Amino acid sequence: MNNGYVVKMAKDIRGIEQNKTEYNIYNSSNSRLFAEIPYISEDNRLLVMARAKRIRKMRTVYSYYKVNNINSLLKVNNLHADLKNNDLGTGDLRRASSWGFINGTPVIIDYGLTHNLFRKYYKGNLFLKKKFPPLLYT
Repeated sequence: MNNGYVVKMAKDIRGIEQNKTEYNIYNSSNSRLFAEIPYISEDNRLLVMARAKRIRKMRTVYSYYKVNNINSLLKVNNLHADLKNNDLGTGDLRRASSWGFINGTPVIIDYGLTHNLFRKYYKGNLFLKKKFPPLLYT
């Protein structure tokens, strides 16, 4: 999309659930650190999110928010409370690829993997590479 937004397309059931989770978190969070999600399709396959510019190093995020580590970052804008209220861990937040710049501000762009979804789809499966049926789009 050339209008400042991107479409995240779920590849399989895990993507559908993560899209739904991201949409719910964005709409219930108190923090301003989650990228805007103005729309999700009825079947949760497609999610529209504000377009972000890539962040390559977590040091960039820490520097912007004037913190030194992930624990200090959790205190910014009630982020810790939002993680706790939404069953999110800090794993994804530690990766620069989960962050992006929107209007010059670092925000979280990948936040759909809750502890529950991890247990359901990934725990014990990281090395087995269990396959999930791909979604078909027409």
